[in-house]
Formats: sequence, C-alpha cells, structure tokens
Amino acid sequence: NPNHFGAALGALRTGGAPPEKMLPLATELTTKVSAGGPGEGADALVLFGRAALALGRTADAKNAFQRALVLEPSNADANVTLGEMLLVEGRNAEALARFQAIAPEAQQLPAAKFGLAGGLIATGRVPEGLILVEQAAKATPDDPRAAFYLGWGLEASVPPDPAGATKRYRDALARDPSFLPASLRLAALLQRQGRVPDALKVLKEAEDAGAAPTALQIAWGEALVAAKEADKAEEVFRKALASDVKLTAARVGLASALEARGDLEGARGELERVLVDTPDALGVRERLARICVRLGEKEEAVAQLQREVATGKAAPQVRVALAKLALELGKLDVAEKELLLVADEAPATTEGLFTLGRLREAQGDLARALQEYRRATGFENTPELHLAFGRALVRAGREEESLAEFEAGGALADARVDKARLLLKKGEVEAAIRDLENATRTDPNHAEAHLLLGNARDRIGQSDQALAAWRNAVRSAPDLAEAHYQIGRLTMDRGRPRDALDHLRRAAANAKPGPAWVTEVYF
Repeated sequence: NPNHFGAALGALRTGGAPPEKMLPLATELTTKVSAGGPGEGADALVLFGRAALALGRTADAKNAFQRALVLEPSNADANVTLGEMLLVEGRNAEALARFQAIAPEAQQLPAAKFGLAGGLIATGRVPEGLILVEQAAKATPDDPRAAFYLGWGLEASVPPDPAGATKRYRDALARDPSFLPASLRLAALLQRQGRVPDALKVLKEAEDAGAAPTALQIAWGEALVAAKEADKAEEVFRKALASDVKLTAARVGLASALEARGDLEGARGELERVLVDTPDALGVRERLARICVRLGEKEEAVAQLQREVATGKAAPQVRVALAKLALELGKLDVAEKELLLVADEAPATTEGLFTLGRLREAQGDLARALQEYRRATGFENTPELHLAFGRALVRAGREEESLAEFEAGGALADARVDKARLLLKKGEVEAAIRDLENATRTDPNHAEAHLLLGNARDRIGQSDQALAAWRNAVRSAPDLAEAHYQIGRLTMDRGRPRDALDHLRRAAANAKPGPAWVTEVYF
C-alpha cells in the first residue's frame, strides 16, 4: 500500500536522512496528515519542524509545531521543541506554559523534564528547575541537556556564578559538540564578559561540529536579539544574507534586529520585501502586523492578520492575535468570529479561551466570561489568565474564589496587589503586607502597590514605614492623588502644616469624586 501514512511516517522517522533531504520528504507527508490519526499527523509535522529548524527556517518550524499541537495538544515532542525555541527567543513565560501543557504521563520523560526545568530556571524559579534537572540526569546521565541546564541555573542564580556556568556549558559541548543551545548561551556569556574572540571561537567550533553555517548564524542572531544586542544581531543576519539574498529566515531575523533597535520603518521594509519574493511566507504578516501596531497603524495591522488568516494555513495563534487587536479596536464581531473558530478547532491554543473570556466581558456577559476563563484554565496556566479570572470573579461578587486565582497569578505584581486589596477589606493586614512587599519586589515602580503598602502599615501604627511607602508611590506616579493626601495628612498630624500644604494641594488637583478620602482632602 504505497499510500499507507503510518508506514511512510515510520520509514521517514527511522531512515536517518539529513535535514536537507528530510525536509522535502516531510513536506510531502504533511500534506496528507488527514490520512493518519491525530497522533501520527502531529508526529509528521514534528519531523518537518525539526528539519526546518536545522536548516534555519525558524518561522516554518514554529508553524509546524503549532499545527502539530492543534492535532494533539499534549504532544511531548512538539511542546518541548516549541518551548525550547521560545526560550531562545527570550519568551520565557510562554515557554514554561508549553512545557506545562505536556500530558502528565509524558512529563516523566527526560526530554519533558529537561524542558520544564529550563522553563522554571528561565522564569526565576531556579531551585525548582535544578531539582528536575537532577531527576532527568539520573535517567540520561550523558544527555548534554543535563550539563546545559545546570549551567543555565548557575548563570541565573543569585548571585550568578559565570565561571561555574561556563564550565557546565563546556561539559555539555564535550558530550555533544553540535548541541547548539549550549554554544549560543556560552557565546553570549563570553560576549557579555568582553571575550568576543572566545565567543566567536565557540560559534566556529559549533560550525565545525556540523551545525549548518546559515542555521548557526540565524540562531545566533536570534539569540542576540533576545539578549538585547540588536546591533550585533543585525551584523549576523546581514552576513547570512550575503550568502543568499533571498534567505527568508535571515531577512525576517534582520527585521527583528531592526525592530529591536527601534528602526521600525526599516523592519517593515524588510518584511515587505520578503512578501514580494514569497507572498505565501507564513508568519511574516503576523510580524508585520506587530510592527504596524507599534507605528500606530492598528487598522493596517488588522488587515495584515486577516490576509494571513485568509491563506488557510495560519496557525491558531494568528487568529488569536487578530481577535485581540480587533477587541482593542472595538470590532467585537471580528474578534468573536475568530475566537469561536479557535475554541472549536484548537481550544488548547495559548490565550484563545482567555481572550474569549475578555470578549465576553466586553460584551457585558460576565457569566459567560467566567465560564470561558474557567475553561481556559484546563489548557493554560499563565499568570495573566489567573489575574483576569480573579478580577472577573471579584466583579461577580465571588471574592473568596478570586483569592485563589490571584495567588496563582502571583508572578504578576498586579495579582498580588488585587489579592492584597481583598485581604485589607477582610482585615487581614499582615497577610496583605506580605503580598504588597512581594509586589514591590516584582515591580519596584508599581505605584499602587506602594500606596496600599503605606495604607496597610498605617493601619497597624507603623507610620514611619507608611510614610516611606507613600513617598515611593509618588516617586513612581507624581500625580497619584491618594498618596499625596496620605503624606499631607500624616505630615499635618505631626504638626508640620506648611509641609503638608503642598501635598494636599496636589491631592486636590488630581482627586476624583467618589472615595471617602477625597472629602478629607478639602477638609
């Protein structure tokens, strides 16, 4: 049976073809994914994605992995590889969400454990990540990822241990000289230390070990963009284009570098040239739309995303991006159409159900919004989702339930602040203070966190600490009326009315009717 999908997939998986030969074979197979089951179809897309990634075609690879997850949301290979790509791009929270989406039984596999460890380390949860690294390393002691993630953990520790990280990265490369993530992080670490020749030597060794020169240049350029080294990234991408002026991945990378250093028009020009040469290049219009948003051209951004969706090949995330922008512009019917399609066809899509919940709120349907937020928690575990769900629960008068959602969203300062506000309402001042202190550590410029921290400390008689917190609030937000009122009131109570008067005037100038303290300002 020449058309047997499973046999063709098995032959491709075990044939040992190099990436340049694998890609056309996998491309042909991915056109027939409907002939296999969801698992086999996802596996075929993963094979294509890995071949594309090895050849530097990052956008095509990412699209393939996303399509694989539409067919099989818990596919371990797709989640792990896509998560690793997101880590390289510096999109650490999204990467962690990918690793957490792996089916529970598959999370016991070493590859999944290594990936989850990397996501935890990259998001600041270093001790948790290192525990998983040790567990996975026991099962596969020679895997280069064991040394690699230990190195990353040392680099991300407080205080960091760059010497220890360097040694671990070199250990990973001793186990597998072609292990590109270790080469990239080691080169970046050496570059930050001013050891540019050593960094270039690491990349040359990676090339000698078998990394395709163009793929290496593109990966290095993307790593430089993530590390906020946009000028150096531009040099790398231009070098890649010198060998092939129509190399789509390098031109898209160049656009990313130009965008990172603020040259939005230059970035737009590069992407438009890609579309002239390759009108059906997937993912390019999505990037172009993002730049249009930054240029203030949101209607044009919507049009670009709609063209991408019209190809019929766009990943579900593109529909979500279109819906989010339409929601922002008040085009609720456009947003609803896209989000309902995503909810039906690919409910595991990151931010899909979350954005549908936001849409229901915008439509004034709080009950359905809560339903969508709750459904989203079955597929996502992002702080942003828990924060939105918690706020919707508060608006519905279900404050006790909202506390758990704010706790789950604790990586965001806003979630801590919202939780603290409820705790203060319940009279649990000490618990509120702990959350507010966490919020100010997460975001030292969060004016409301400083304001509420001052209010809480004032309630338990810690007036000096309260005054310091209120001063931090007006330092972050000079026109924050309530903070000026609190400083003025306390200063006046301490017998310094002349000093208090300036703060009270500033409070009166910016106060809006409603809160009880506003009448006190004028009094």
